[in-house]
Amino acid sequence: MSIGRLVRTVRYLKLRQIWFQVWRRVQRVIEPHPRCGDGELPEFTFLNVTAKPQGWNDESLELLWRYNLHYFDWLNNVALTQRRRDAECAERYEEDIVLRWIDDNPRGSFPGWDPYPTSLRIINWVKWLSSSRVEHVERVDSSLKEQVLYLRSHLEYHLLANHLLANAKALVFAGKYLDRRDLYEKGMSIYRKQLPEQTCGDGVNFERSPMYHAIIFEDMLDLAEYSGEDLFKEYAAKMREGMLLLTGPDGKIAKFNDSAEGIARQPTEMLARAEKFGCIEMEKGRGSGFLRQESGNYVLLAKCGEIGPSYQPGHAHADTYSFELWKSGKKVIGDTGCSTYIPGPIRSYERSTRAHNTVVIDGRNSSEVWASHRVGRRFGKKSHRREFELTEGGLKGVDSLGGSGEHDVEVRFHLPPGVAKDELIIECPGKLKWEECEIAEGWNVRKPGLCAVYSLRRSFPTTIEWNIK
Repeated sequence: MSIGRLVRTVRYLKLRQIWFQVWRRVQRVIEPHPRCGDGELPEFTFLNVTAKPQGWNDESLELLWRYNLHYFDWLNNVALTQRRRDAECAERYEEDIVLRWIDDNPRGSFPGWDPYPTSLRIINWVKWLSSSRVEHVERVDSSLKEQVLYLRSHLEYHLLANHLLANAKALVFAGKYLDRRDLYEKGMSIYRKQLPEQTCGDGVNFERSPMYHAIIFEDMLDLAEYSGEDLFKEYAAKMREGMLLLTGPDGKIAKFNDSAEGIARQPTEMLARAEKFGCIEMEKGRGSGFLRQESGNYVLLAKCGEIGPSYQPGHAHADTYSFELWKSGKKVIGDTGCSTYIPGPIRSYERSTRAHNTVVIDGRNSSEVWASHRVGRRFGKKSHRREFELTEGGLKGVDSLGGSGEHDVEVRFHLPPGVAKDELIIECPGKLKWEECEIAEGWNVRKPGLCAVYSLRRSFPTTIEWNIK
């Protein structure tokens, strides 16, 4: 590991994060971490991968798949479970697996007791217990209480951002269900502080990932309906505006930063749920930096602001000034998206500047993305500025590149699967080369696409103008 890169990464962290990073490592030493059960489990499908895991921590499956196994989302989602035809039998089947989890996953075992899967499991168990007939409810309630008390002492202050919000949601849900005012108020106190910080003025979550925005938007809807708190109704209304901003005319989320289809619920479903909370006047300033324009048959959505929060850019890509373009409701220029969190060539490529519709200078990433969720050096606005002009005739862009000396430049435009070269006219200086590429169409799902690459060598400072129609 490069010491310089590590320093460039750590320098952005909050002191509180650094302290809790140290404390988390101390906890791992002083607290026992027993093994979880390793018997064969039923077949499940998560992240577009179907498997019959050998126990609750089958290392032949990626960690995020194993996390999903411990979320228990399928308890409240017909599409994810192997339900029996008879409703009575289905409830017993679900309860059997819940009871097996209790038996097979002692306190502190990995990965089930990690704070994030613990938070989602608590929420899903509360929803399930509140809507189903459960025979061994006292035993499940006892486990639920143990899990939420464990979570209370393992809140993810070392990460903050969406992880801490998930912890808070679990505390609010469990606090109300178990009639524990102390847990409920702890969750509320986190939300009162974090929601103003994590919500930009245009209603977009500050991690600037449409996928995570959708996840947290659904959390606000769940919390508003379950708790009745005005705080959640207010932020459901705010995040509705952000969801409208980040949704294309095809009804799908844009693919900026870590975003993939099939993880969060469809925007249309959540937008319909949010209508009852009405509209809200949005605050001026402190926007997310997303630019949305519509003209004639064209819709443009561009990422022009920060890559993400400075102290938690774990879901950020080196994608500053990238954009997506729809023509007559069809996406014709799109980012490559996100299909994995596994460190390696695919993850590195999907986070790289090359994988986005922007300018690559001397083959470098505009921000220093590394590992799976790390960022060192950040994008410098003095090195690159981009202007967009959308008209009924198409999109015009001007890239202003600062600095000195001669540099190799690539201007890249990605065509999603199903879009042919002759559907667009792209005018840009430089030598054109069409590259085959992979476009993420879901988690672990990548389909062939095309990338128009315009290569040129220029003396800086310089400007490059291009048109798409």
